[in-house]
Amino acid sequence: MERQARQLLEELGAAKPVTDPAGELQRVAGEIVAMKDAAARLVQGLTSMRYVGATGAEQLRAEVAVYERALDRAAKVLAEMVKLGLEARQVGLAEAQGALIAQAIRAILGELRLTPEQQALVPDVVPRHLRALSAADGGEREAGA
Repeated sequence: MERQARQLLEELGAAKPVTDPAGELQRVAGEIVAMKDAAARLVQGLTSMRYVGATGAEQLRAEVAVYERALDRAAKVLAEMVKLGLEARQVGLAEAQGALIAQAIRAILGELRLTPEQQALVPDVVPRHLRALSAADGGEREAGA
């Protein structure tokens, strides 16, 4: 236990500054929701929400209290994210990046002086490759989450 505590202190001492607070908040929110879901599974496995303690008094099981705290924390963090408009910001950034990519593709195609036959292929080829990139990026994000 002491070794684990020392290791934890070393890791905390090596903490890096947060340069992407919105992204970090999203990662923390993901951990909080995962904790809530894990606590829910524990509670679902219980046969009773209460037990009789050593003093003879009925008490709430610790798993239920953990689940309630996890629910509260998840609700607070997710509500804060909605207030901050993080999803809308992400959409705006993605749209801006998409516009830049489209502008670059148009400039590249303009300089290539494609034949009419090649130009006819552009509406099929370019979107297909962009969709493939998007699908690959989405898969990496899910695997990293």
